[in-house]
Amino acid sequence: MRILFVLGAWALLGFVSASPNTRCNDCKKELCPKLSRSECLTGIVKDGCDCCDVCARMESQTCDLPETPYVNGKCGDGLSCEETEFGQVCVCEHDQIICGSNNVTYNNMCGLMADMRRAGLKSELEVKFVGPCDAGAKIVSSPMYTKNSTGGTVILSCEAVGNPTPHIAWLYTRADGETFSVPGDDEFTLTAARGGPGRYQITGWVQIEGLRKTHEGDYTCIVQNKYKKDTAKARVKVVPRK
Repeated sequence: MRILFVLGAWALLGFVSASPNTRCNDCKKELCPKLSRSECLTGIVKDGCDCCDVCARMESQTCDLPETPYVNGKCGDGLSCEETEFGQVCVCEHDQIICGSNNVTYNNMCGLMADMRRAGLKSELEVKFVGPCDAGAKIVSSPMYTKNSTGGTVILSCEAVGNPTPHIAWLYTRADGETFSVPGDDEFTLTAARGGPGRYQITGWVQIEGLRKTHEGDYTCIVQNKYKKDTAKARVKVVPRK
């Protein structure tokens, strides 16, 4: 009985290991579509049958972790497949903000490489220096209009970049036009900030708990370094709780 069980287990393992290949026909490379490097912004890899060329997965796209069955595809040059809060996605291995020789700021090296392939360039686009091209403070993710009922919670966020890293602050403008610094003396409002998500970046938040009608108005994010100041605002709308 033990021998039969072992043989059965080996047969099952053999079936499982062979199953990914059952959907693959004989490889006929002459039937594979032709791809150019400019079409595939992160490079070219083989398909799940290891036969035809396909475009590699790009940054933030779903992917297959190493040593797992082929489902979504492999990540391209300079990218690795990682498990994140958003699932298995391609993440750039070089995450520093850089300035390209075309005076464009890229979030990372992968963005520059994608632009290089998109334009069909080989050596004309390169890293000028590490950091944003424009050293002045700049908001890259603005706070958004938010609506909630009284007693609820609102969170606004603001992300900026600059070299040196900017300072961040908030102002609140009431419906009557009067402006106050945030948080001020409001026990229901708090602010927070941290460096990141990347180098030369800062992210700030305003959180209001126990919303009241008096919290309604415009909230302005202000970022500044020695070169420049930038602002962005969002309205908070407070409605009666039903």
